[in-house]
Amino acid sequence: MSFIETERLALRTWMPGDAEAAFAIYGDSEVVRFVPGGAIGQDAIPAWIETLMHASERADAGVWPAILKSERRIIGAFGLAPSPWGDTELSWMLARGDWGHGYATEAVRAVIGYAFSQLHVRRIYAAVDLADARSVALAYRVGLHFDGVVRARHRDVLRYAIEANAV
Repeated sequence: MSFIETERLALRTWMPGDAEAAFAIYGDSEVVRFVPGGAIGQDAIPAWIETLMHASERADAGVWPAILKSERRIIGAFGLAPSPWGDTELSWMLARGDWGHGYATEAVRAVIGYAFSQLHVRRIYAAVDLADARSVALAYRVGLHFDGVVRARHRDVLRYAIEANAV
């Protein structure tokens, strides 16, 4: 069952049967190159999915798989979490084989819309690694603005933000 839908994508809660698709994303060292902690091993994926499922059950926020509707396959993970700066933090990750098709832009815009219209969040942040040019470009494409270099998760990151009234 999806709860965020776009023209090409559906976002829903993770399910135990998603382990293989999750590993294709979280286990790919190139996809998670800028993520603290790096790739997740295949043996750890079921517990990771369980963690994500429980997080979604406890709050309206979470990280959700994005399903490409035409192929019925998971192509990424997008979501919202409490931010270290207050308000809400946006996250995104897209399987390497699906880069360059506009899926991340479509999913992130939908998550932002959901956060503002359904969760009544007033500000959303995104933390981007200093060297992650693709994520910087995505942040600008979806309407986030540069908000400074800040310390988060034991490293300096580029912080981007968007206000509810800006959408």
